[in-house]
Amino acid sequence: MNWNIRSEYTEGDDVIASILKIRGIPTDGTFLNPPPLSEAFKALPRELKDSLHKAVDLVEQFIKDKRKILIHGDYDSDGICATSILFNALSKEKGYENTFHFIPNRFDHGYGLSERSILAFFEKVGLSLNSDEKILVITVDCGITAVGEIKLLKEHGHSVIITDHHQKGEVLPPADVFVWYDKIVGASLS
Repeated sequence: MNWNIRSEYTEGDDVIASILKIRGIPTDGTFLNPPPLSEAFKALPRELKDSLHKAVDLVEQFIKDKRKILIHGDYDSDGICATSILFNALSKEKGYENTFHFIPNRFDHGYGLSERSILAFFEKVGLSLNSDEKILVITVDCGITAVGEIKLLKEHGHSVIITDHHQKGEVLPPADVFVWYDKIVGASLS
């Protein structure tokens, strides 16, 4: 993993002010009293907003067609929160009961989206990877570097939305939609 160090910390610096500055937040007052969500959304890059609209359109099509939607999270705190937020939005707020979630076990399934986790979540929803029933897989807080795994899903006719904030690799996975932005956490993207 490559790290992008944005600034050096010098002893005596105000740690909180340094962290806020690195994140583009001018004052602690701005952090404690953020602008309304609608204002924050307006400030997002056009490319991100466009990808959000494409993701919503694809999700709505799957809901209209009454097809399964599976949310594949990551097992860290950001991934668990991202999974919970999106699962609740679809199953509780939207009332779509054909929504499922999967958090991989690091020891059984490896890191992030893996072939083992794909097979395990298909089994969880009573399908096999090569089933005639095609599902929508939404990755949250993972997937941006899972080229082979996304290719496997696509080769079997499944649709994929990747939501992630981690660094992109040189080659992107063949997903239907990317909701990627490295300035916010994965839970915010879900």
